[in-house]
Amino acid sequence: LDLEINLNPGANLTSFYALPENISIDAIFLGLGDNAQYIIAEGAGAFNQSGIWYGSLQQIEANRGYWLIIEEDAVLTIDDAIPTSTYESTVLYNLHYGNNLISYPFSAGQSIDDAIDETYLNNIFAIAGGGEAAQFIDGSWNGSLDYLEPNKGYWVVSTESFDFNFNTSA
Repeated sequence: LDLEINLNPGANLTSFYALPENISIDAIFLGLGDNAQYIIAEGAGAFNQSGIWYGSLQQIEANRGYWLIIEEDAVLTIDDAIPTSTYESTVLYNLHYGNNLISYPFSAGQSIDDAIDETYLNNIFAIAGGGEAAQFIDGSWNGSLDYLEPNKGYWVVSTESFDFNFNTSA
């Protein structure tokens, strides 16, 4: 499929539910040119100087969320992308205690209640996206984040280390 991600000037909290065979940041962000300034993941990052990316982040991964900083409105187009999650299998996240910047791995969005199985609720303190957040309190999610979207990244605040995956989207 051909994946298109709408980007706003400044910081975009994003992820990739489909990726091409070549997952280098050079290949993924080539179409953005110098408009793309920085890409930051949890514990890694890179900056673009005249079309050459420098830094510890050299490839895009299905399970990671990213802060992509650009100068002007843009559409990031990724040709021949292959979905990273299907109804039969999904991305596995090895969450650690504290803040985890992860992807949302599906092409269809879903409510936070549908996306997160109840078996994980004792281990997740809160989830934050770009400008919205929710905390699980007394059996329900409270806050402005109630829907997880394709191509968005999320901070998951974990109370312990555990393996996690989202429920498959309908």
